Amino acid sequence: MSVMGEPNVANWAAQRASGFGGNMTVVDKVPPDMLHLVDAYWYQFAPMNPLWHGILGFTIGVLGFISVVGNGMVVYIFLSTKPLRTPSNLLVVNLAFSDFLMMFTMSPSMVINCYHETWVLGPLFCELYGMFGSLFGCGSIWTMVFIALDRYVPEGNMTACGTDYLNKDPISRSYIVVYAMFVYFIPLFTIIYAYFFIVQVKILNMFCLAPNLLIIHKM
Repeated sequence: MSVMGEPNVANWAAQRASGFGGNMTVVDKVPPDMLHLVDAYWYQFAPMNPLWHGILGFTIGVLGFISVVGNGMVVYIFLSTKPLRTPSNLLVVNLAFSDFLMMFTMSPSMVINCYHETWVLGPLFCELYGMFGSLFGCGSIWTMVFIALDRYVPEGNMTACGTDYLNKDPISRSYIVVYAMFVYFIPLFTIIYAYFFIVQVKILNMFCLAPNLLIIHKM
């Protein structure tokens, strides 16, 4: 329990009716069945201005719609056009499909929660939301890693749920370390390694073409 007192929805409503601000915290509107998932760290922060919730919800809604339609079209076009079904393009399809699922499962709930200015979909969907984000995020990251490798072969606020990185117990910390290694550092350095050689090949090709261009120019 926070030293600032246990969150109370009725108290939040009363303060909201009298005007935004006061001694409210970002946790005050969180439903009672969600409080056990909220770390005490968040009790020190004031709630975000409702205007920003509206802007965030609108932005996520627009981006979600564009992403779902755009990535859906990419998947349909690439899979329905036989000449485009190459091994390299299948990686592009996989990336588009992963991004499609990411925004399809996450943007609607984000818009709903921004409208209510807190998480209102319950603990179960909170865990599912975090799982979908991690699952499809990892899928997109590793797909970009293999796209980079594939290119090297031929050429050279309380409205979302996520990983509990504030919990200091050994299991949570070890999870964060392993997660960071396999989802961030290893993909990052693999991409850097692959594109280092891609850039080298491109530069070498430029130097090889330069003398020929000079000869053609003199002729």
